[in-house]
Amino acid sequence: MFQVSMISDEDILKLKDLPIWFTHAKTDPVVVPDDFVVPTYERLAKVNPNAHFTYWDKVLDHTGTQKNADGTPFEYIGHWS
Repeated sequence: MFQVSMISDEDILKLKDLPIWFTHAKTDPVVVPDDFVVPTYERLAKVNPNAHFTYWDKVLDHTGTQKNADGTPFEYIGHWS
């Protein structure tokens, strides 16, 4: 994991032809999206038309196996989802 300031323009250009898809949850308290994935994706998307990003608001259990006491879907910690 690298902060965007540690990724050089040359590093970004090495990935310009690689199809890549980032996924991240806004609720990740460990790898803070605004410090890592968001700026990295924004830089890469400028040179790579095959860079994509799915940015989840939160991650809920939709299988029905994990529920809160009130029966609503359990929300996983963003980093571990």
